[in-house]
Amino acid sequence: MKKSVFTAFATAAIVAGGLMFLQTQARAEHEEHHHAEASPAADAAMAAPVPSKPQLVYSCTPDSFKLTQDGDNYTLSTTLETPTPNYSYNVIDAEDKNGRIKATLQLLAPEGMQLTVIDKIDIVHTFEHEATLHALSIKVEKNFNWGPEAVNCTHQ
Repeated sequence: MKKSVFTAFATAAIVAGGLMFLQTQARAEHEEHHHAEASPAADAAMAAPVPSKPQLVYSCTPDSFKLTQDGDNYTLSTTLETPTPNYSYNVIDAEDKNGRIKATLQLLAPEGMQLTVIDKIDIVHTFEHEATLHALSIKVEKNFNWGPEAVNCTHQ
């Protein structure tokens, strides 16, 4: 009986050792494969610092408009009064040259009959511009006679 218990323990130790060897070998192959996929150029690109775009602060006229920068994205935001509820808007990028964007903001009246009650519309539009944005000029098209006719934003 002592001999069979000893044999069982010895067999279990051999099997466990073999499994450890296989697991270590598989792990080594996985790591070797993982390192083989990374190219020297990719390693250099990861090590090199990415040049960041300067973060600029913008001021707009009228000052109820705000222009903020997040990398290559420039977000224009404001709240405008409209003569009825349910207005919508559309922004048309007309021109983009020399770090200046010219666009049109169209305030679109709802279809059908609406209550004549002053309401508000939140405008949030993001322009994508890879170079530094120096100025944003927007013409405002609407079918009512108050509020801004144009918006101009420049960095300080």
